[in-house]
Amino acid sequence: MHVNSSEWKATRDLQLRPSYLIVIEAAVLGIIFVVSTTGNIFSCFIMYASPRLRTWHNLLLLNVIFVDLLATLLCVPFAFVVLLTGRWIGGEDLCSFVAYTSCVLLTVLVISLAIISISRYFLITNLLRYMSVFKKRNVAWMLFAIWIFAVMCAFPPFVGWGDFIFLPGNAMCFMYFGSSLSYAAVFTLLVIGLPVAIIIACFVKVRRVIKVNKRAKSLKLTTASISSEEIHSAKTLFSVVIMVLLMVLYLVVDMILVYLVILETIPIILTLVIVILFLDILMDLLLLKTS
Repeated sequence: MHVNSSEWKATRDLQLRPSYLIVIEAAVLGIIFVVSTTGNIFSCFIMYASPRLRTWHNLLLLNVIFVDLLATLLCVPFAFVVLLTGRWIGGEDLCSFVAYTSCVLLTVLVISLAIISISRYFLITNLLRYMSVFKKRNVAWMLFAIWIFAVMCAFPPFVGWGDFIFLPGNAMCFMYFGSSLSYAAVFTLLVIGLPVAIIIACFVKVRRVIKVNKRAKSLKLTTASISSEEIHSAKTLFSVVIMVLLMVLYLVVDMILVYLVILETIPIILTLVIVILFLDILMDLLLLKTS
């Protein structure tokens, strides 16, 4: 089913914005682009320059940073043009490409966070299992599988199961949840539901183990074997993961509510700041602390 968003109220709102709002939104997005790009490049440089961080154990973390950088470079410039012109001027093919790329990167991000959570769970609860599962070859295959899964998961709209369109309320091209509820349900379950369940389960179990370990240390029992550095790393990582997931869920819920006409629209600048800027600040400033 082909969907045309040109008659939506959000389209008219985007085109009829006052000049001062256009300037503010474009300026904010320009700042976001500079901060995001600089932060991600700096994070990659730090991981490369530090022998402590330049290990195959951190390939999953580096993959998350790379995805964030790629999303900034490929998606933000198009949103900037949209905010200036009030419409999508790139044509349907380019819109489909940008939407497909966004879906792929979103999938890679969330699945990578789930795998990282599993790795930290094993690191805290079973070091031998961690060393046997997260070997160099296995991590490489995990990364390959994540990207292949993401490429396949985002592909159905190209063969008619769902639609990639310009979403004026978000100033971006993405999958339209209202075009195929079945595909939206499958995509949400595989890309959001299952990974979130895995992350929450790992978070709960690791937190329980840390509490037991703290209690054992306070009683000076010999069973307390988790170092304070590992505990700090796990706490920091899960703080980042939970915050990133909250932003991803905000984006998904935003699109579902707005484009199933449960809500009229959500301010563009709110979505841009929450999803892009806060996500970048969290990942760029905190992810490296987890290593």
